[in-house]
Amino acid sequence: MQKIKAALYVFTQSLTSPKYYKDIIKTDLRFSLKYYVVLSLVFALVSATYTLVPLLPKINEGIDEGISYALALYEDDLVITIEGGKLSINKEEPYIIPLPVGGTRDLPSNVIVFDSDGTLDDLEGWDTFVLVNSANILIKNESEIHVYPTNKLPDSTLTKQDLVSLTEQLRDFSRFVPYLVGIVLLLAVLFYYLVFRLIYLLVVGGFLRLIGYFKGATLSYEKYYKIGVHAMTLPLCIELLNNFFGVYVTGLPWFFMIHLIFGGYIVFTLCSGSAVSVGEVTAEGEENAEEDSTETESTDSNE
Repeated sequence: MQKIKAALYVFTQSLTSPKYYKDIIKTDLRFSLKYYVVLSLVFALVSATYTLVPLLPKINEGIDEGISYALALYEDDLVITIEGGKLSINKEEPYIIPLPVGGTRDLPSNVIVFDSDGTLDDLEGWDTFVLVNSANILIKNESEIHVYPTNKLPDSTLTKQDLVSLTEQLRDFSRFVPYLVGIVLLLAVLFYYLVFRLIYLLVVGGFLRLIGYFKGATLSYEKYYKIGVHAMTLPLCIELLNNFFGVYVTGLPWFFMIHLIFGGYIVFTLCSGSAVSVGEVTAEGEENAEEDSTETESTDSNE
């Protein structure tokens, strides 16, 4: 609880108090990076959660529809046999399973065609996603065609009952799909925050240093980088709210603009003397920011 209060203190001060930055520039870089990692974890969890929650019904519905669709396509008396590397069916060929919605300009008319004598050219002739002959399974994927020899498949038989049993197993596994999607989504958002944005901060630090140079500041690049880390709290919050409410700004680098304006304002405040005389920064109060951030800890301990 104490660490949470301390983190909230740093968050609110980074967001609302330019004077707080006079202490930020005197702390170790690890303090700012630790703050940003915690902020990234929280924001990533929030972003992944509100993105995943609306998708959950669609994911489950899509899995159920896919399973039902596969069962509907497979006739009750259809038997697919693989023996000695050769694939055959108990139906008169060519055996065609059409696409229920019908063919369109972008979609073939058929899902799969079984033709023991079918060739590569017949994929287009039969207007199908998949063509199965006695030796190969040919699958059309946009402009590419993939060929999978059946001689690598073990001897087996697939009936409608086998397919039903398989789909039941898939239904059991599908319970974990939302969690897997959530993990992948969380890792993607964390990559955005902890890799892309940290590299982006190198550029922002350079711009802030340029602003400080024209104001006659003598701060090192590391201090400007720390200012950039904490100043990014504002555009990150705006970005989170924009995504939550579905507001998207295109054509303008608004994130960079807000970040640079707010960071530039911090640098101007530091240089103005209202917070600190930048050219006369000393080691005095080097731990102020850390002490302020943990002030609530000592208060709770005394209680």
